Amino acid sequence: MISHIANSDNGINNDGPVTSVNLAVGTALSAGNTIIGTGWSGGGTSITITVTDNNKNVYVVDQYQSLTSDGDTLCVFHADSISVTPNNPPTLTISTSASSSIRAAVSAYSGLAVPSRDTVNSANGTSASPSSGSITPSTQYSLIFCAMGNAGANSTSIAAGTGFTLRQIVADTVSPFNQRMATEDQIVTSSTSVTGSFTQGISQEWGCIVVSYRGLSNYTVEEYGQSITFGRSI
Repeated sequence: MISHIANSDNGINNDGPVTSVNLAVGTALSAGNTIIGTGWSGGGTSITITVTDNNKNVYVVDQYQSLTSDGDTLCVFHADSISVTPNNPPTLTISTSASSSIRAAVSAYSGLAVPSRDTVNSANGTSASPSSGSITPSTQYSLIFCAMGNAGANSTSIAAGTGFTLRQIVADTVSPFNQRMATEDQIVTSSTSVTGSFTQGISQEWGCIVVSYRGLSNYTVEEYGQSITFGRSI
């Protein structure tokens, strides 16, 4: 069963300029969990973002999306089947290829396959309703993870799209505490088209990414006091 376990502690927003930030997951994890996160750089549209942690897990960037007018870069990344030794909860280091402002947020999940990454889409636009474009998972049981970042123009009311659960909002650290980045997710049980979306209360430039991650091929339910595992063709 796919389950959300934990988020990083409030995400991080460093106006920099810096080339790296550290971000801790807020809860102890289990070996084999999956970490999925979002990184943001204000250093231009050709920035490279890399992720490491203090347990030497391997992180892969699933998708970049530029904000072409504002000159920012958004990405989604993940690490499959993590090790939690010697440090639990782990601390991630998000690095950029040039000095810039950096924002980041991570979530941890159980019940995902290895490899987990499936389909991806992303978009850039200007409106009050960021949207990633649609994806169709290739499996019947998937986690849909969506992230957005904006240009920071007085946005104080980011909300998740229909069917999604809002996981994190990363805001400026000074008044008026503009909300700059957010993540959401949902679990789907059929291979049908899904679009990631948010609302942000004001029209401004945004980038938005959606990724599907495969669930394990077996799932377990409790029935009449017994645990029953079913095979699922995915």
